[in-house]
Amino acid sequence: MKTRRAPWLAAASAALLLLLAACGGSGGSTTGTLAVTVSAPTGITLTPDVTVTGPTGTAPQTITALGTKSLTTAPGSYTLTAKDATGSDGYTYSAPVSTAIVQTGKTTASTVAYAVSNGKLTINISGAPTGFTPSVSITSGGTAVAGSPLSASGSLYLAPGTYTVASNTPPAGYVVLIDTPSPAVAAGQNITVNVTYSQGQGNIAVALTGVPSGVTAPQVTATQTAGGTFAKSNTGAGTISGLPIGTYTVSGVDIPPAGSNLYRFKAPAVPNVSVTNGATANATLAYAVASGALTVTVTAPTGVTPSVTVTGPSSFSRSITATTTLTDLAAGSYTIAASPVNGSTPTVTGSPATVTNGATAAASVAYGAALRTLAVTVTGYSGTQAAKLVVTATPTSGTPLTQVGTTSGVTFSNIPDVAYTLTAQVLSTVNTYATSAGVSSLAGQTSASLAVTKTNAGGWLFAMGNGQLTGSDLIQAELGDDFDNTTPLSFIANTFAPETGVNPAQIRIAFDPAKFFYIARQRNATTVCAGGSSCDRIDVYPAASYNGINSTTAFNPNATDNATNQPFTIITSYADQPAVISDLAFASNGDLWVAVKGHASLAGPPVQAAQPSGLLCYSAAALTQGKSHTIVISAPPSPNPDNKTLQIYQRYYTASDGSLTNVRALSFDAAGNLWVASNTKISRIPTSALTCKNANDTATVVDSGDTYAVDNVPETVTPNLELTLAGTPDVFSLAYDAGRNSLWATDYTAGSVFELPFSNGANATTGNATIGATYNTGIAKAAGLTVDKQGHVWVGTDGNNTGSVNELIPGTTTLTLGRTITSAVGITSIAIQTK
Repeated sequence: MKTRRAPWLAAASAALLLLLAACGGSGGSTTGTLAVTVSAPTGITLTPDVTVTGPTGTAPQTITALGTKSLTTAPGSYTLTAKDATGSDGYTYSAPVSTAIVQTGKTTASTVAYAVSNGKLTINISGAPTGFTPSVSITSGGTAVAGSPLSASGSLYLAPGTYTVASNTPPAGYVVLIDTPSPAVAAGQNITVNVTYSQGQGNIAVALTGVPSGVTAPQVTATQTAGGTFAKSNTGAGTISGLPIGTYTVSGVDIPPAGSNLYRFKAPAVPNVSVTNGATANATLAYAVASGALTVTVTAPTGVTPSVTVTGPSSFSRSITATTTLTDLAAGSYTIAASPVNGSTPTVTGSPATVTNGATAAASVAYGAALRTLAVTVTGYSGTQAAKLVVTATPTSGTPLTQVGTTSGVTFSNIPDVAYTLTAQVLSTVNTYATSAGVSSLAGQTSASLAVTKTNAGGWLFAMGNGQLTGSDLIQAELGDDFDNTTPLSFIANTFAPETGVNPAQIRIAFDPAKFFYIARQRNATTVCAGGSSCDRIDVYPAASYNGINSTTAFNPNATDNATNQPFTIITSYADQPAVISDLAFASNGDLWVAVKGHASLAGPPVQAAQPSGLLCYSAAALTQGKSHTIVISAPPSPNPDNKTLQIYQRYYTASDGSLTNVRALSFDAAGNLWVASNTKISRIPTSALTCKNANDTATVVDSGDTYAVDNVPETVTPNLELTLAGTPDVFSLAYDAGRNSLWATDYTAGSVFELPFSNGANATTGNATIGATYNTGIAKAAGLTVDKQGHVWVGTDGNNTGSVNELIPGTTTLTLGRTITSAVGITSIAIQTK
């Protein structure tokens, strides 16, 4: 067992040791060594400041670096004091005061260990509204710490302990959220406190009462009336969420009449709905009926269009012509008035009508019968053929009545018994007969007679052959003169000079609005034509060239014309390449559109690239230059009787969708749209896309050597409708029928005619065409096509060295064969012109 040393003995021993050290009791040495080690936590760098203070008479020593430093000192007791230091991590590091006793001739080790002594408090401030400066205070025991308050995000290093974080009051409508209002700071730790400002938000739960079933839920809106101007809407009942705190008015739109609901429903707005942060307020919109209705039953006989007026409160006025239920009416008294129409006097019952909310009042208007039958006969028509008769009866007021029949007359049945002015037109193949002035038919009369007289001096049906007769090329200009009396019809043949080129083929003809005669002649050239004789061409002749023909005098366009009626020729080439003509068509403004087929590359010289199919356009202004011969002319190709071959300005159009590939036929409709046929596809190019510009309308234009003569950059045109025909029809010609509002087409291979009625397919936006009727006429190789004034369809057959022109009379579902004219050549194009 160890014996405890008495305390006084220990003290005496220590004093003895010091005495011995002072006397140099260790081998005669007078100093000792103090080894001081200064440390910091791993990974932390800092600059220490340690002061070593010894016995009286010794100088203090300083240590300013981490590590171990040996100090040679006099024996005695030393005190090691460390000042606080900032570590590389920003925190404050401290070390406790320590002592060491140094003995003579010996080394004494002592350690100064720095350790973190404070913590870090980071304040994140966000969402402060414009114009507001945050003031976030940090206090300990009610006293603000250094660096407080903060107006922006920042960090403070603080002694460990619990602190209080608070903010100044934000503006009205805003709230502040402090996620840790009493953070506890620990040595060496970073505590983050988020101070977030935001608009306070709440909700309004809206209920609806009185809403009729089956109607669309009304729009409901919450509008801030105090605390801001915010507004938000929902459809129907439900919660309107995310509303800034404040006071709101909740309103709903009126529910108008719809479906079986004949009345308007309204709800008074709910004011002063208070929205607080995080809470849901309630509001109820009570809908109730707020209007009435009035049904006016109107009856009238055929031919009478009623004229009824309903007037009421707040300047209400409505005109009706048939039975009508007027809805959404304000309560009050309504007057129903009706005016006589075409001699029919109305009877009004139930006027004035009293309209109340939620109820339907009733009134009626009955027009009495005042009708008659009117038989109209027509005199003055001198033709032997049945023609189309159009009689119009125009009343003093009201809608004109029209009847269509034959020249035997028409009968109007059950028409209002009022006075009419009667007019008539008789339309035959080329002639128009009309009444010179209106004839009155008084009320009560049952018959009337109208005299008509011819308004023109006859005309012709021109039928052009395909030009492939043995020995020479023939084009027949077929004479009709007065088709009403020519029985049978016969042609006057005319021989043109032989064509050049390889296998001259079909020929197309057309008349422009000024009655100039255009003959398109196709050469099918296989070499570069450069605007010369191997190109296709269009010969243009004035009316004087054919006005003189009759049953014995043939059309002879090769004859020399006088100086004021010279013909001219348009060479259809594109960049010195042949443009092979397939059809002609004139727009109503006189622009000429030419369908041309593409061809393979030409051998030249020079070699020419393949040419696409497309459209050529010659403006009316350019054609006028040709007619007036104001164009400078270079040496023309032959044949041409007056050396008037012109290369007038043209535009070239192609289509990327294939609608102009192998284009065969053209026709304009009444709206100015251009219809293009290419075998089994018929496409519509809208009038808005048909720009036929003459770039040099007012200046002189030369022929193919001039840059103004040809548009060498093809335009692109895009159809707005493409109709793919069922089967494999071989479309050769197109013709628009204004009377039936339809498009006629010939099927060359099948020898048939078919119709595209615009009200049943051709006016659709997509899809296949609905063919109204296909008429198998029994004719072979149906080619040329036109429609005359009375709506008869004339079809030419192409039998090469033989052919015919056939008159086909359309019915509802049939075509009846009328007159037939035989020809010595196949007929590829037909045109009708009046004198």
